[in-house]
Amino acid sequence: MCVLELARSGADVKTTVSFHGLLSTSQPAQPNSIDSSIAIYAGGKDPYAPPAQVEAARKEMADAGAHLQITVFADAFHGFTDPDSSAMNRTDIAYDATADRVSWAGTIALLESTIGA
Repeated sequence: MCVLELARSGADVKTTVSFHGLLSTSQPAQPNSIDSSIAIYAGGKDPYAPPAQVEAARKEMADAGAHLQITVFADAFHGFTDPDSSAMNRTDIAYDATADRVSWAGTIALLESTIGA
């Protein structure tokens, strides 16, 4: 949520990546206010980022001029990158090895293309 809020503010950042983040906001980005690359990785079964919020974020970021990629892992829940999430004993948070690896690989590729990391 915090990194998307930073991008929404118009901060001078080259790349923003959100992993299973909260997507709603009370201060949406203004049209043509974002000149950076944004990647959002969300779980299709994440109750904190339901499909309507994913679509709203897609529209908002497109209208704001962001270079946007959104990946939704159909069977992933909130917290899909945390291998210790099962210790929480919650039904809405779960590790997903594939979503973890794919989102990390995508992040590295994005960073390499935007900042040469």
